[in-house]
Amino acid sequence: MHLLRSPAIAAALVRSADVGSGDLVLDLGAGTGAITRPLAATGARVLAIERDADFVARLSAELSRRNVRVVRADLRTVPLPRREYTVVASIPYSISTPL
Repeated sequence: MHLLRSPAIAAALVRSADVGSGDLVLDLGAGTGAITRPLAATGARVLAIERDADFVARLSAELSRRNVRVVRADLRTVPLPRREYTVVASIPYSISTPL
């Protein structure tokens, strides 16, 4: 597992996504929340999808009262929202095998 650890890179990814309040953003492979936190700071609604139960528990405890919903699910089988959304995925940092 390769986790994104640089706050500067995470912030740059979020800036390049150009999201804000009113947007729904899918954080696929949320992991430790390196991208989830700056996404939440934009005011966007964030759906953080993560397979690891420990990461889900930590993110839920930290971000549950904000505009973030953390879901434990496998990306290969999770149903996606039926409305417009932006995807910000940290999958390349989270897996080292084909999806």
